[in-house]
Amino acid sequence: MLFDQVQRQRIFSQFKFTFFSRKPTKADYLLLKPLFDENYYVSSYRSVRFTEVDPFDHFMTVGWREGRNPAAWFDTKLYLSENPDVRMIGINPFLHYVKNGRTENRKVPHQKCALLFEEYDKLFQKRLGLSDLTEPLNLFIPRADLYLSLRSLHEQHMPRDTVLANHFDETLLPYITALSDRNMFWRFGRTVNAANYTLYFSQQNLRYIWIPKVACTTIKAEILKRIDPQALSVIPHNLFHERINSRYGIRFDQFANTSGAHEIAFIRHPIDRLVSCYFDKFAKPLITKRAFEGFAIQHIRKMYSQFKISAKPVERSVSFSEFLRYIQSQPNYLHDAHWRPQADFLGTTSGKTLYRIDGIGRMLRDVGLSNESPIERKNKSSVNSVNESALLSGRLFEKTPNKIAPSDVTSYNDFLSKSTYQQLSLWLKEDFDIFESTH
Repeated sequence: MLFDQVQRQRIFSQFKFTFFSRKPTKADYLLLKPLFDENYYVSSYRSVRFTEVDPFDHFMTVGWREGRNPAAWFDTKLYLSENPDVRMIGINPFLHYVKNGRTENRKVPHQKCALLFEEYDKLFQKRLGLSDLTEPLNLFIPRADLYLSLRSLHEQHMPRDTVLANHFDETLLPYITALSDRNMFWRFGRTVNAANYTLYFSQQNLRYIWIPKVACTTIKAEILKRIDPQALSVIPHNLFHERINSRYGIRFDQFANTSGAHEIAFIRHPIDRLVSCYFDKFAKPLITKRAFEGFAIQHIRKMYSQFKISAKPVERSVSFSEFLRYIQSQPNYLHDAHWRPQADFLGTTSGKTLYRIDGIGRMLRDVGLSNESPIERKNKSSVNSVNESALLSGRLFEKTPNKIAPSDVTSYNDFLSKSTYQQLSLWLKEDFDIFESTH
C-alpha cells in the first residue's frame, strides 16, 4: 500500500506542471481536431454512426475512455497500457501524446508506426537527400508524410516551408515542396509519390493523373491510340503500364516543371472501385482458375498472419469481409495504391479537370484528341457498378472465393449489405464528395 502511495506521489509530481486531470480546453480541441480522422472513427465504430453527437466531440468526451481510436495510426488502449502514468492520471491519451508524449520520446501507439518512427528519427538527424534513401520513393513519400505531419506538431512556430527546408536537401526539397503546394503533403500518410502516377504528353501540354482501378488502362490506351498508334500496337499486354510510364511518365525532379499544363484526372464511384479491386485481384483469379498477381499473394499472406488463418493463398484467398477488415486496420501510409482513397492521388482538385469514367469520350474531345475510333474497354470490370436502387444482398460478403462459382456473382450488390455500404460511404467520404461534384 505504501509503495502504491509513493508511486502515485511520484507520478503526480512528474506531471503536475504539464497536465492535470481536467476537461480539455478550447486550445486542446483546436490542436487535435485536424489530427482526428472522422471517416475512420465513424466507419470503425458502428454505434457512433447512429447518434447525433459530433464524432470528434464523442471521442473527446466518451470515446477515448472506451478505448476507441481517433485514427488508424493511434491505438488508444496500447498507449495507456504502455504508459501507466498517463492512465493513472486520467488524461486523454491522444491529447497527451500530441502535446507531451512525442517530445518525451514516447512511442507512437501502433506497432508498425512505432517502428517507422524509430527508423525515421535516425534518418532525419540531418537534412535528407536522395542518396540517403534506403527505400523507393513510392514507400518513402507516404511514410515521410506521416512522420513529418506528426513531428511538425512540435514545430508549429515555423512555416511549413521552413520545416521542409530543415529536413530535406536540394535533391528532394523542390519535389516535396511541390507536393505540399498541391495539398499532397501534411496529410498524415494519406499521400502518394505523385510523379509515379502522372503522365505528361508534351505536344498536347497535357498531364494525366492516373489512379489504379479507375479505368486507367482504357484511358491510357485511348490517348495513345490517338497520338502514337504504332507504339500502342507493339506494347505487350503484361508490360502495358511499365512501357507507357517509361515513355510518358515524369521523374520526381520534373514534377514541378510541368505545372502550367492542362491537368486531367478521372474519378470512379468509390465503392465500385473497392469491390472491383477485391473481385479482380483477390476473388476472380480463384473463381476463374487463373494466376494471382504477385502483390495480391503478398497481401493474402499478411491477412492470414493477421487473422491467424492456416491455408494456402491460391486455394482459399480471402472473403470480402476479411479484405475490408484488413485494409481498414492499416495506417494510411501502408495503403496499397489499388485501394488507397482516390483523394490521396489528387490533393487539391483546384486547377484540375475531373471526369467520371463514363466521360472518356468527352475528355478526348476537350483536349483535342477526338476522332471516329470507338472507345474500347480494356478491363470490363470498370463498367460494373453497384446498383443502389436494387437489393444490397451481401450474400457473398463472408464467402471465400473457393466457395464461389462463376455463376454465383450477378453484381457487386452480392458483396454488400446496406450497413456495409453505409460504413464504406463514411470511410470514403472524401472520395464521395469529389465523385458527387464531378460530372
